[in-house]
Amino acid sequence: MPIATKLSRKLQEVFGTEAGDAMVDWMRDLEGGRAELRDLNDLSFARFDSRLGERIAELDAKLDLATARLDAKIDGVESRLDAKIDAVESRLDAKIDRVAAELNAKIDAVEARLSAQIAVASAQTEATLARHRAELFRWAAMFWIGSLVTMAGTMAAVVRLSR
Repeated sequence: MPIATKLSRKLQEVFGTEAGDAMVDWMRDLEGGRAELRDLNDLSFARFDSRLGERIAELDAKLDLATARLDAKIDGVESRLDAKIDAVESRLDAKIDRVAAELNAKIDAVEARLSAQIAVASAQTEATLARHRAELFRWAAMFWIGSLVTMAGTMAAVVRLSR
């Protein structure tokens, strides 16, 4: 900001022309120095901003690289875990199949034993029923024979008495 003419005149009146002009020159130099400082500061800030941008770009690149490495590690761990899970799954499937086969064999054995026992019990029941039928037939035959003999005797007695 230029030094106002009014201030310049006042300084010349108070300090004299030579001292006032020196003071004005000094203020102008000071003001010019401020402008230079401002320019230097702007240049310094521009360099700082540029370097900061570079550093940020470097950090972004490092971060991208680290992220890629971590992604690769995660993918590797995921692959290994998937393989382990698949291995455990196939072992469990095999074990389940083996246990299922064992259970099916045991069920088949129990079914065969039960079928054999049912066949034996059925044969025994049929034999018992046949024996009971034969015995019942014998008793029935004895009853009818006894009844026929009695009737024949009664008839013979009635015929003898009626003559």
